[in-house]
Amino acid sequence: MNVTPMHTVFSLLRDGKKIEAIAVFRRTYGCGLKEAKDAIEALIDIMAPPSSQPTEYVVISRHEGDSDYEVMRTYGKGSALYDANCIVDVREEVIVAAVIAQSVVTRAMKEVA
Repeated sequence: MNVTPMHTVFSLLRDGKKIEAIAVFRRTYGCGLKEAKDAIEALIDIMAPPSSQPTEYVVISRHEGDSDYEVMRTYGKGSALYDANCIVDVREEVIVAAVIAQSVVTRAMKEVA
């Protein structure tokens, strides 16, 4: 696998090495400290939450002959699989997916709610 500087930045962030990630970002993109710090902060905001927090899952389903999908948000894999098993016999398609990133807007909306 070809490891790019962004792979290195994300790896450093996952390891909690924010300062090192900023240094790699600055070196790679030739930007100033403030710009690199702002970019790294934005990357941290969209990265998946630490595993100590509950992981979000979505159950996506569609009725036969319908082009619209229904999305249910759950917290925890077991809950998502339970919800999917409850509807699998009456839906054409059922998908369970883990939420691996959130937009800054979604996080802000969640904090306000």
